[in-house]
Amino acid sequence: MDNVILLGNGLNRLSEGYSWESLLAKLVEKLCYNKISYDAAHQTPFPLFYEEILSDILSDELITEKHVKQFISDEIGNIQLNECHGLLSKVRVNDFLTTNYDYMIEKVIFNDDSYYNIGPVEENKYSVFRRISMSGTHKSVWHIHGEARKYNTITLGYDHYAGYLQTLRESATTDIGEKYKDFKLNKLWDRLTETEVVAWIDFFFRKNVHIVGLSLDFSEIDLWWLLVYRARSQL
Repeated sequence: MDNVILLGNGLNRLSEGYSWESLLAKLVEKLCYNKISYDAAHQTPFPLFYEEILSDILSDELITEKHVKQFISDEIGNIQLNECHGLLSKVRVNDFLTTNYDYMIEKVIFNDDSYYNIGPVEENKYSVFRRISMSGTHKSVWHIHGEARKYNTITLGYDHYAGYLQTLRESATTDIGEKYKDFKLNKLWDRLTETEVVAWIDFFFRKNVHIVGLSLDFSEIDLWWLLVYRARSQL
């Protein structure tokens, strides 16, 4: 198929009792003891606001960044399926890219909880190859900003975004061998002729990417870099 979907948080917002803003408010209330106030209309980019939260939290020796990401993961686990999620099973695409950390897409398209990561590399922080699938299907979900079950992969602050962007750029512009031991990744232009897609950024050069429920906020520096890189490559 020539089409893939890039899915953002829009569909989740239709679930009763959930919003990203309310999740952040809970985070601040629980872990920052109200020393930092969260205003949903604030102008500070979220990755920078996250660093502010983290700076405050880490002053408490009993709390680490893992606790923050685990809290977010637990809250995301409370999201309920809604009618629009159900429509994903009818979409005629095999690959879903998502900035979400939850497993709403998997619950709908697999209708089973036996899905697992089939990426060629076990990634502990970044998500170049993070591909969730299950036996007997051609469908895959690529969690490009990490997944809830792997706390450390959840991409939130500028420190994580910057390191991730560096890794993505390397995956596009260089041949990576030593970094992944037994797995060698050719530079982007060499692997576009290969049959299977192993890195999610390749879809932007091989398929039609349809963006659904994603505001494409300017804090998403990885996606904006990728769009700029694609545009420059065509000049």
